[in-house]
Amino acid sequence: MKRHLNRSSVFFLILTGILSYLHFKNGLDRNFINYDDLDVVSPLFKLNFEGYFFDWLPDRKHYAFPLRDLTLFIDHWLGGDNNSILWISNFFYFTISAFFFALSIQLLMPKSPLLNAVLLSIFMLHPFQTEVIEWITCRKYLAGGVPIALGTYLIVRWRESGLSPKKTTALIGLWLLSLLSYPTGVLWIFWAIYYLKRRLEFKTYVRLYLGLAVISFIYLWLISRNTSEINSSLVNIIPLFGKSFHYAYNALGRGFFNLIIPFWTFPYYKENHEFTFVGLFLLVIIGLALFKYVYFKVKKSKNRLASGYLKECIIWFCGGLIFFIPTVNTILGFFDFMLADRHFFFSTPFFIIALGYLLQTLHEIFSPYSKYVRVGLLALVGCWLTASGVSIFSKAPLWHDDFLLMKDCALSEKSPRCYSQTIRRRFFKGDCTGLKTIILEAAEAYKDHPPYSLEYTSEVPFFHASCIALNLNISREKKAEFIEHLQEFYGPSPEIIFGLVLSNLERGQLDQAFNQANQYYLSDLTKGPISATRAIQSIYLGQIAALCSLKPSPLCKDRFERFQTMHREAELNSYGGSWGKEATLIMARRGSLIP
Repeated sequence: MKRHLNRSSVFFLILTGILSYLHFKNGLDRNFINYDDLDVVSPLFKLNFEGYFFDWLPDRKHYAFPLRDLTLFIDHWLGGDNNSILWISNFFYFTISAFFFALSIQLLMPKSPLLNAVLLSIFMLHPFQTEVIEWITCRKYLAGGVPIALGTYLIVRWRESGLSPKKTTALIGLWLLSLLSYPTGVLWIFWAIYYLKRRLEFKTYVRLYLGLAVISFIYLWLISRNTSEINSSLVNIIPLFGKSFHYAYNALGRGFFNLIIPFWTFPYYKENHEFTFVGLFLLVIIGLALFKYVYFKVKKSKNRLASGYLKECIIWFCGGLIFFIPTVNTILGFFDFMLADRHFFFSTPFFIIALGYLLQTLHEIFSPYSKYVRVGLLALVGCWLTASGVSIFSKAPLWHDDFLLMKDCALSEKSPRCYSQTIRRRFFKGDCTGLKTIILEAAEAYKDHPPYSLEYTSEVPFFHASCIALNLNISREKKAEFIEHLQEFYGPSPEIIFGLVLSNLERGQLDQAFNQANQYYLSDLTKGPISATRAIQSIYLGQIAALCSLKPSPLCKDRFERFQTMHREAELNSYGGSWGKEATLIMARRGSLIP
């Protein structure tokens, strides 16, 4: 075993080096992705110990998990404002999990070094791993995955000696530690105990599992109080079960497709995607083939070794499936759907070990043809790993730039959600030139989608008009005309008024700018709050503050306060609010209204 362990260690280091290159090739200048990283991770570093536990952690909207957050605090303490430390740590936690996974394979299949290498290669170089390594917010999976990986390695080591009170306590401790980072592994402990002791008396199982179930329930209840709302109403329970089923088959189809096809398909969840049904079809076909040509053949031949391998394959496959259950659950209402690559981080090692046992089963069944099977397997794995490397090589750069990621999603998948994210992010970075095609495509995508009518009549016209107003290559006299013509394309949209205000300020027409703003968000709002997204409402609040500073008056102050009252989620000091104020003042300087 020692010789095999050394060989596996060298191979593990080589794979780690390859994966490092594929992910680090863009350099260590890792910026926060302007999606969850800025919303969830960045605000943590402004907190002290007291602020975290008494203000941040109890607030449901912050989606806080202590272990995940602790690792982020450590990174910030080590690197300060150097965000690359956060990303290096992501790779570090991934490598630790992979190390324990490699040791587990070695213990489970000590006589098959070639198979060990194949399975480890698939795990290390699977495109599934890209998202979880590249996205800082995915630390919740990585930090929670280390205790699960260690615990799984321990049960593999203890599988001969069985369970004891000390071992049970250790496993429960690792399980609880994982839950402090993310609840995906909440059912792992039940599987782990069954794996270790499959011949316990029924009463012992009942006592042990009931105790764990109570602990799980208490934990989930506490977590749900600060991450989401519990959807336990009897009125909602049946629709929620239907919703869970819907997410489950989408997750299963999409996940199985991406598990066996090593290509970059799509970054975000898209319901009933073509690949979802291809994955489900493949799953059914492969399942039926295995049932007919493997299960029945093993049963008929009474091959004990093959039968043992097949049982282990089923057990480890079920071990992977248990991580699906929490992530597609909508009853508690706070778990993510298993519809993106990052959600498979916990499941993938279990599925790969199941694959190893399946390959050993096939080897026993088709032993007369083992040489041909081995050559074919190596050729298949070689092609798969090459395609996987190409996929990671092209996929990793997208996770370095949120705009590229969203643009790829928008243009490839025609996803309305991705269009919105792309436009908003690039707009705030001042790149209206790069938005020309995206804005027009988004308008076309939204036009025939009623759920996105607000984006079509609000967001897209707003950003389109604002880009025209801020464009230095268009004459000041023509901007208002171009902006007004947008109504011929989008229909009546009050959001273009923001751009008109900016263009009037640039021409030095302060009174005209006030009159334009007074038609919409600077009015007395007697008709109630304006119908716009939260980001745009914050931008308007920023512009009102800027206009009131240009021409102070009690009326303007009253309108500003009324807008704040009616739009409580609009924040002047938010990114959008600060941008709206600054953009207004910049245009006023261009129009010589202020020095």
